[in-house]
Amino acid sequence: AFVGYQLIGEEMISDDSDKYLMSQYLDEIDSICVEHLGINKLSSLCEFDIDNEFGSSEEILWVEPNVALELLSTLQSWLKQQTQLEFLSEAQHNVLLDEIEESIAFAQLASENNAKFNLSLIS
Repeated sequence: AFVGYQLIGEEMISDDSDKYLMSQYLDEIDSICVEHLGINKLSSLCEFDIDNEFGSSEEILWVEPNVALELLSTLQSWLKQQTQLEFLSEAQHNVLLDEIEESIAFAQLASENNAKFNLSLIS
């Protein structure tokens, strides 16, 4: 699952919230971003080479929070307008929107903290 992180100086802070559907359906969400919205893929915010032990924060992909906020907000708006996505049940659709909302809130907090942001795939 994805977990949101922000980097403040040398300190990495987690949002402690698994975003299971965002990680499970990443390919489908990336396709939506590119084909329907003409924006960068969700995966452009993601760090994949993470295990439960972080190395140096300098080796990890970080993005500016405003980049994440723009992408996530655009995706959220589009998903809210959709009544049905073929790869999600209605309940999953609502959970995915919740996961994106959590990510937006955490990216906003990163912006307020003058921090960097990412979504890291934790196994």
